[in-house]
Amino acid sequence: MGVRAAVVFVLGALIVVGSALGWAQTPVAPASPALPVPSFSENAPGTDQGAAKLARRGTLLPIDCADVLSGPVDAAALLAQPVGSLDSRTIVGVGSPSVGMVERLTCTYRRANQQEPLLVLWLAAFTDPNAAADQRDRNIADERGDTRATRDVPLGRARATLLTQPNRYVLMLAYDKFDITLTLAKGVVPDAQVEPVLVDLARRVWPDVAPPSGSGAVTSPQAVTGGPKDIPDMTKAPRRAG
Repeated sequence: MGVRAAVVFVLGALIVVGSALGWAQTPVAPASPALPVPSFSENAPGTDQGAAKLARRGTLLPIDCADVLSGPVDAAALLAQPVGSLDSRTIVGVGSPSVGMVERLTCTYRRANQQEPLLVLWLAAFTDPNAAADQRDRNIADERGDTRATRDVPLGRARATLLTQPNRYVLMLAYDKFDITLTLAKGVVPDAQVEPVLVDLARRVWPDVAPPSGSGAVTSPQAVTGGPKDIPDMTKAPRRAG
């Protein structure tokens, strides 16, 4: 090997070694943290923190929509929307003694700068289970003119009915002395996912509703019937409260 060739060889070796050392010293970018998946407790709400929160509240229903969905979840994430993209509005309604309604709460969720809501959640508490069931039936009858299809939804001992209308889906539930109605605009989630999404929302709402009649503790439909698939539903918000 000539002197010139030897010099070229040595310089090439130095370049390779230098590159390797530089690569080895380059800091590795930290892995992106995993985003938490929204979840909710399967425990009966009559225990631990759930019971304590309800005891402090002193009302049958929450008085703010921030307290309606159990667990640290964002309503937008539950509807497959960007986190934080929905604004909520709380309306604490008055009771309607003529139908046995003692408390009422409406939660409206919409995108910023949009008038039409994506989701409306309506809760009502009544003097007894019969009054709640009767109001649910009246609400379904009031919606009959706009309803294209109706089907019962299994939710334990709760009575749940899903209504399909031209521009929205409505899930009406009655359990014990409470009615819950969930109204979801069409197109927010795929049609095949409407029932699972609304049922999931109902399950998340229930732990923040008060105890059944004559009970000293809060008991969820799940606790009554024994399994996640048996969690009761809650019925609809009346277009007219009577």
